[in-house]
Amino acid sequence: RTVTGILTYVAITVRPDIATILDRCCQGAADPKRIHLAWLEKLLNYLHSHRDVGLIFDGHSAAIIKDVAHPLSQRYAELSGLSTMPYHCFSDTNFADITDPRLRSTSGYCVYVFGSLVAWHSKRQTVTAKSTLEAELTATCCAADEAVWLQRFACTVPFLFGFQQPGAPPPSEREVPPVPVLVDNLPAIQTANHPRVTGNTKHIALRDFRTRDY
Repeated sequence: RTVTGILTYVAITVRPDIATILDRCCQGAADPKRIHLAWLEKLLNYLHSHRDVGLIFDGHSAAIIKDVAHPLSQRYAELSGLSTMPYHCFSDTNFADITDPRLRSTSGYCVYVFGSLVAWHSKRQTVTAKSTLEAELTATCCAADEAVWLQRFACTVPFLFGFQQPGAPPPSEREVPPVPVLVDNLPAIQTANHPRVTGNTKHIALRDFRTRDY
């Protein structure tokens, strides 16, 4: 438990790349098995062999701007302003994880500000999703909650995000653009943007559709 506690602090602060395997190690903290100890040993060996890996804060020259945001803004008209946005949020999910006895999916998102990773999250979903659509919607809602908080934070300090010029009055909440949440599942995007009820979505909880209100 001491080792997993120390590694949890490391994962939260500077090493998001170990979050997934650390989550599996922590699941056996109360009653560890050989598989949990093997995972923990491999994780420690990985950290030892990758001591120089860490977060890099490099502004707009970061790869997330050049390799992701800029190509997407050129390919899709609705994302034309993506490359000029100061923040981006990416959401994804691991559908029906075979390592979980209930085959629950894992939600995850990461938030970039000026091309630098500032927030990340990975957590097992509380219910078993019946389809990738349901799993992606649940993960998107978690990412949208973080995106709404970041937009409201930008409203309090707009000069940090380039939304307020020196000497100008602070912008209102409507004048601060929302944080774009990027999802790689087309049915989830269509369901989140267009209210509709089908045989694949009528069982999904109401909380998973709150992205329509943001």
